[in-house]
Amino acid sequence: MGLIANTTTTKVMLFRRRGNIQEDEKWVYNNNDLEVVSDFKYLGTVFNYTGSFVLNKKTLAGQELKALNVLLNMTKQYNFKPSVLCQLFNALVTLNYGSEVWGFNKPKEIERIHMKFCKHILGVKSSTCYMSIYGELGR
Repeated sequence: MGLIANTTTTKVMLFRRRGNIQEDEKWVYNNNDLEVVSDFKYLGTVFNYTGSFVLNKKTLAGQELKALNVLLNMTKQYNFKPSVLCQLFNALVTLNYGSEVWGFNKPKEIERIHMKFCKHILGVKSSTCYMSIYGELGR
């Protein structure tokens, strides 16, 4: 008994620096053409043909924003201290999506979500200086 692959859901991704694949290049399995894609999501991680994780960071930021909104909606009826809310944010938003490990720099999208959270729990204007917020929360 051999392995049988579903060719309608099987995708091919060629890792390369740039450029398109050749028009005459086709990938075939059991006489069925396979679709060639430039991005592929596998186990929650978005891979890009260039090896860059920029798209993955954007995807994670979108998921974190949803998790942040759920966290804020679930806790708005309680009067939690900012320190408790920060612990919840760290546990439920940041750690669940592993945003801190994707790359050598801190992505702007993810930091924007963190700052939105910090400003919300302090109840300050959106124009408030970042450094004063970091200092007030000890982050």
